[in-house]
Amino acid sequence: MKAKMRPRFPNRKRRLQRAMPALLGLCLVGFVAGFLTWALWNDSPASAPAPAAPPAEQVAVPPAPRPAPAPTNSAGRAATPPRQTDPPAQRSAAPAPSSTPTASTPISSSPSPASPPSSTQTQPAQGTTPAPRQTPPADANGPSLWNLPFAGHSYKEIAAEMSRRYPGKPRLWAEKMPGITSRLEPAPTGPGPVVALTLDACSGAYDAGLIDFLRARQIPATLFVTGRWIKENPETFRDLAKDPLFEIADHGMRHRPCSVNGREAYGIKGTADMEELVDEVEGGAREIHRNGGPRPHWFRSGTAFYDDIAVRVIADLGMGVAGYSIAVDEGATLPAHAVRDKTLKAKNGDILLGHMNHPTSGTRQGLMEALPKLQEKGYRFVRLSER
Repeated sequence: MKAKMRPRFPNRKRRLQRAMPALLGLCLVGFVAGFLTWALWNDSPASAPAPAAPPAEQVAVPPAPRPAPAPTNSAGRAATPPRQTDPPAQRSAAPAPSSTPTASTPISSSPSPASPPSSTQTQPAQGTTPAPRQTPPADANGPSLWNLPFAGHSYKEIAAEMSRRYPGKPRLWAEKMPGITSRLEPAPTGPGPVVALTLDACSGAYDAGLIDFLRARQIPATLFVTGRWIKENPETFRDLAKDPLFEIADHGMRHRPCSVNGREAYGIKGTADMEELVDEVEGGAREIHRNGGPRPHWFRSGTAFYDDIAVRVIADLGMGVAGYSIAVDEGATLPAHAVRDKTLKAKNGDILLGHMNHPTSGTRQGLMEALPKLQEKGYRFVRLSER
């Protein structure tokens, strides 16, 4: 029977298991040593990266040398130099101009018409040239249409903004309330009492004789015209708008009382909602401007009736709300002697309301009899914006 052979490497597996931690430790030490060597090598000055060049716009570019005089040919004429073109690498596209405002431009939330443009508006990038704004021309008698908060916006957009500002229901409906100017208070300074003559042109005809009388006597007046009257009398309107004796004011687009719920006055239905209100007020103002008049500073509604929300909306649109203290012809219904007597009752600071679209009424004759007598008493006549 053969003797059992002894293994050549006894307990080899057990020895490998015991040596494994030592081998792992040696590997870890080698890894750490290699990493430290690499880090120290990259931190040396010889391997440091070159400093980054400054931005292109900060690099000082020396001025181009002045070209030498053009060479001349044998005849003494300047020789034509060869045409030069820029290398493709040096050509750069011109910066795109900033976009002009559109109807989708956000509406400013500031209700004041005199407030400066919002600082949150997008400014053109540095180094670019903004495109010119397509604006109506400015005029000497009033601000350009684009200088106001809602320039360039549709009536629907303006109405949405006003509905957001004034979501409640109106509480007042009257000819006189806070926000309506019914007298010149305080009255303008100067010698003698002061009166403002205002004449409405609702629709239809034109009392040229009354205007000729005012021009002859140099009596200034504020003329409230509707968009409807302008369309019926375009040449007459342009003639009046150019006359510095008169101030053109807004009487609405269709001569309607101003409300947000359709209130009536003297049998005339008012604007039914916010959109109709904006169309009536802003529509009349833009019709004046489109036909060569200045952007109006004053508004008077048809019948001179308003609710309190309408008064605030008109102010937000950049116009004062004009009332009156004496209706001298009561809608062009009074005879001449009654117009004269009512006009002669004027006192310092009164705003007189008459009409210039009823040439067959007693308004012209009554004013022609009364106004010179007021002048003889030392009364001065002013436009509303002179108050």
